[in-house]
Amino acid sequence: MKENVFSLQLSVIRKVTTCLILLVTFHLLLVTALAGASLTSVHAQGFNVASSHEITDKEAVSGDILIYDGANGLVRTNVTYSQKIFGVYTETPSLVIREASASAKPIIRLGDVDVNVTDYNGEIKKGDYVTTSPVSGKGMKAGQSGYVLGLALADAVYGDQTVTAEGGNYRLGTVNTALRIEYAELTTARSNIKLLSDLNAAFFRSVQDPEKFTLTIRYIIAGLVALLAFAIGFFYLARSISKAVEAIGRNPLARTAIITSVGLQVAATLIGGVVTIGIIFIIVRI
Repeated sequence: MKENVFSLQLSVIRKVTTCLILLVTFHLLLVTALAGASLTSVHAQGFNVASSHEITDKEAVSGDILIYDGANGLVRTNVTYSQKIFGVYTETPSLVIREASASAKPIIRLGDVDVNVTDYNGEIKKGDYVTTSPVSGKGMKAGQSGYVLGLALADAVYGDQTVTAEGGNYRLGTVNTALRIEYAELTTARSNIKLLSDLNAAFFRSVQDPEKFTLTIRYIIAGLVALLAFAIGFFYLARSISKAVEAIGRNPLARTAIITSVGLQVAATLIGGVVTIGIIFIIVRI
């Protein structure tokens, strides 16, 4: 009788234990499924954390790229591949750390965020690096090594709105970007064509400011004077040395006089260089 009761109790315990194990397993599977769905949703929508800062540039809008410009604070920039990139201003952050100041705005430095861009350097495709452009606050496709904002997670979407920059019209749009502010070493280095493009952009900006334009013209004239003086001095000095060598070969007895003549020529060239420096200084300081 006792053995039957013991067997019955053991059977009940086994069944209860089996039920508990099944319940625990089901619970774990349910939690795992929900967590996976939650993570997938977060990844699809993009997640970012913003901190609040005072934005000096009052014309900045959500999605604009901001730089930290020392005494000027957080402002937009029209400098390509800016080394001062700080982050992206957004009005819809996933999570924001607020400051005591009510006027502070959320700025994202890490995470996924929609960035305002242009097609200044071509349309931005998924996987392209995004950097600053000549359009204030807007990004562009990075086509060379330099500082970048991050990596495009999708193709940029452009609208009908355009903006004028450096004599051309470019479309405005947005692109979802994974922020990672760093120096990116791309396969296309800074070439001579890009250097000329940068010089052209700098000259175009100076034309818009009369004072800067005048100063630019002075520097150009000073550079031309320096180049011309160097070319003339080098030409006559090289010719004098060549003729001196030939003269010494023909008349070794006149060696001392010939070397003295070359020395005077070198001295004259140095004096001409000093005079040129003085002329350049006067041109720049006028």
